[in-house]
Amino acid sequence: MKAVPIHQLLTPAPVKWISRYFQPGDLPEVHELQGVHRDDHYIFFLIEDGEAQLQIDFETKTLHKWSVYYILPGQIHHRIENRQAKGWFLGVDTELLREAFRDVFEGSLLTQHPKVLNQEEYEEISSLARLLTQRKDRQAVNLLHDSVTSSLLQAFIGSIAGKYVADTEFSTVANRSRHITRDFKRLLAKKFRVEKKPSAYAAALNITVNYLNESIKKETGYPVSYWIIRENLVEAKRLLFFGDQSVKEIAYHLGYDNPDYFLRLFRKYNGETPTAFRQGKR
Repeated sequence: MKAVPIHQLLTPAPVKWISRYFQPGDLPEVHELQGVHRDDHYIFFLIEDGEAQLQIDFETKTLHKWSVYYILPGQIHHRIENRQAKGWFLGVDTELLREAFRDVFEGSLLTQHPKVLNQEEYEEISSLARLLTQRKDRQAVNLLHDSVTSSLLQAFIGSIAGKYVADTEFSTVANRSRHITRDFKRLLAKKFRVEKKPSAYAAALNITVNYLNESIKKETGYPVSYWIIRENLVEAKRLLFFGDQSVKEIAYHLGYDNPDYFLRLFRKYNGETPTAFRQGKR
């Protein structure tokens, strides 16, 4: 079975991040020629001017002037179209993100959206991106250099997280339902092929099914069962678009013993059959 290519963050040790400024006319990076792919790290975009489009998990996102956006590890996407836009691109190893920042970026089951900044916010974050890009090629000659660069990187990531905090009213004060949503999302990403029942996720999180449903619905507006189905169908779309396996093979791969049931489920939630989706996208 073919797999979606995974682009790894290949940097000289101990560096675990990359930064570059892009502008109209730039040639694509080698890994970008893969087309549809996943990354094993975070990606951050900061748009200085122009407009760009990015397709992530079959949803098109438009990035405008003075906007920021991030891609989570594992999300399938096409490279950003930079023929009309210029700005900064940063790839950051997951290990470098503080838990509080990851809670913001990963804490919601809903797909993230670009965040448009005002001029003051943009200038603050762009100054950090500019400094990071200038420093990335310098040889570290002492611990102070590394420490300053690390602080700049954390400030950049934290500033972007702060803009999304304002949208989601995320609080550093413990929010039980939000933490449950985050933990459920992480568990779902690992178990969706083998676990289809909400009770299995509730048991793994040591809470009741009702409490899990209440928490997830409070945060997203949808019950646990919806998100289990959605995760499976998003993966089905990825396999239909990129792979060459049959609909029946995809159904079995995703843990559906009855391919006819999988076909009906796909058609119900997407308004078309798996075959029609594949033909349309290709």
